[in-house]
Amino acid sequence: IALILISAILILLLATGFFGYRYVSSAVGPLNAKSTDYVTVEIPSGSGNSYIGQILEEAGVIKSATVFNYYTKFKNFSNLQSGYYNLQSSMNLEKICELLQAGGTAEPEKPALGKILVPEGYTIKQIAEAVSTNSTAETNDKSTPFSADDFLALVQDDSFIARMIEKYPNLLSGLPSSEDAIYRLEGYLFPATYSYYADTTLESLVEQMIATMDSYMSNYYSAISSKNLTVNEVLTIASLVEKEGATDDDRRNIASVFYNRLNI
Repeated sequence: IALILISAILILLLATGFFGYRYVSSAVGPLNAKSTDYVTVEIPSGSGNSYIGQILEEAGVIKSATVFNYYTKFKNFSNLQSGYYNLQSSMNLEKICELLQAGGTAEPEKPALGKILVPEGYTIKQIAEAVSTNSTAETNDKSTPFSADDFLALVQDDSFIARMIEKYPNLLSGLPSSEDAIYRLEGYLFPATYSYYADTTLESLVEQMIATMDSYMSNYYSAISSKNLTVNEVLTIASLVEKEGATDDDRRNIASVFYNRLNI
């Protein structure tokens, strides 16, 4: 009888351990690895890890609030931020915790399909390649809905450029002609990280780059005008100075050299 009881207890313990391990492993991984839907979740200010876990479980993002709470303690995920988040049940706990540490938004935002990174100093041709690449993709397929060829065709389309000049005259009224420049918008697409959504078109994406440039340049339009310069002239000099100079003093000296030569 004792042997039977001990055997039964051991089997019960082993079964409990096995199924417990399976449950925890599945709770740490994605709830639904094939899901592509986003769930907008609000994390109130001052929420502890245990309460955050309850919110995520009720939202259908994770399997177990209890496992989430112990996981954050075991992995030392502290200082989870409040705000609105667009999460997916295909995310594992580590990914969700990283997003919660990075911080949410003050207001709900529609989920982005991906992001396009345009580094400083990129030419139009380099931007064309960047536009076709999702910089946040975690799979082998890093393509966006946009192609480099379509981008190059758009930034050379006279009707599109005419519409942009009409909408952003302070920035674009001094654009060079197509005879003077291969890409008239060279230097006018602001380097930044851009999110794209299901309804984002290539035209709206390029306009966003122009609008961002216009926003940053708005503080300088009156100064440029007072010096009898055009935006195109200033951006051209600025690009040369930025390419050659390493410090602000270098840039001042280089700019002086260029302007002295131009005056002569």
